[in-house]
Amino acid sequence: MLKIIRDNIYKSIIVDEQIYLDLINTKEFQRLRRIKQLSSTEFVFPTATHTRFNHCVGTFYVVDRFVSSEGLKNILKDDEKKLLKIAGLLHDIGHGPFSHNFESISTKAHELYTVDIIKGNTQINKVLKNYSIDIESVCSLVMGKHANQIMNSIISSQIDADRFDYMMRDAFNVGVPYSNFDIDYILSNMYVKDNRIVFSIKAIHAIEDYFVGRYHMYEQVYRHKTSLGFKYTTMFWLERIRDLVKENYNFKNSHSVEFLKELINNEEISVEKFQLLDDHKLTNIMSEMISEEDEILSDLSDRLINRRFHKVSFKLSKKEFAELKFKSTLDTKYYFKVMPYKEVAIYSDLPKNDPKSVVFVENGKLSTLSEKSRIINSSINRKNSIKEVYIYA
Repeated sequence: MLKIIRDNIYKSIIVDEQIYLDLINTKEFQRLRRIKQLSSTEFVFPTATHTRFNHCVGTFYVVDRFVSSEGLKNILKDDEKKLLKIAGLLHDIGHGPFSHNFESISTKAHELYTVDIIKGNTQINKVLKNYSIDIESVCSLVMGKHANQIMNSIISSQIDADRFDYMMRDAFNVGVPYSNFDIDYILSNMYVKDNRIVFSIKAIHAIEDYFVGRYHMYEQVYRHKTSLGFKYTTMFWLERIRDLVKENYNFKNSHSVEFLKELINNEEISVEKFQLLDDHKLTNIMSEMISEEDEILSDLSDRLINRRFHKVSFKLSKKEFAELKFKSTLDTKYYFKVMPYKEVAIYSDLPKNDPKSVVFVENGKLSTLSEKSRIINSSINRKNSIKEVYIYA
């Protein structure tokens, strides 16, 4: 035992090897302390201020629970277990300011930035090399493309360590009971058959509870209309900055515009620059922009800082939205928009041979979750359908 990290979900997280502590102490990992896990959710649920740092350390712990479980502990080699714990620890280091919301204004997914950081001229890369860790294997696990499907499933599947941690951690910090699923029973009924992770049929109700809880978290927390309002207001804010740059507007805060040039130009951000991007930095830039003489940029900045986000509705009719838009005195380009919106399904029903399909064993035979669960089967027709969301001020 090397170090114990006290945690509000798991009580004690044991960091049992120096490599994990060395990775946690890198500047790239410490940056995650300045990235809130749920971004704008705190504007609805004030206690949702936990960070990506908390989540990554928690995922490290849950990965250890997976690889130490009765069904897996003798399947994986020690070096494979170490790779998995490293991947769990590092899987979200590529998140930008405001977590997933950043991906709506960036050209690159957080997983790709994570790989850039792991492979780049970084402290994390140096630590991995010092311990002779297979960096390509870590990256393939992060991307969900590892050749070993058992290992891949622990990091990236419908029942994985990442989801287990964020569901329990987010629900606890938000203050809702939706994700209080039985992790112990699920893990104790997990084992390997035909070179894939499967579950005993006894765990079906615990797994149903897990999926229904995740659905409720998306419907009630992750996609709350106020959180979406922040996301869309941020998109309008950057769009206004881009337009002003094209017009050769003379910014009072030209240093901030220079700092944001990659975002403004839809370019990839270097690893060195990315290290400087966090919630604090972007919030400070938004606050500075309130002083700009351009009324639209000043107003959008003030809306972001003082919780006056754009309104979001799934219930407005096209006629009602058109009337609101017609009556408004605001520039409709930055205050009104109709966007496609993908609904969340309780469970992604996949063929039995798909590695991400949740499979049960009963009397030696394999069956999918949708084949065995009446709750899940009744929700299958509710696919990830697309509907429209109306955004207005």
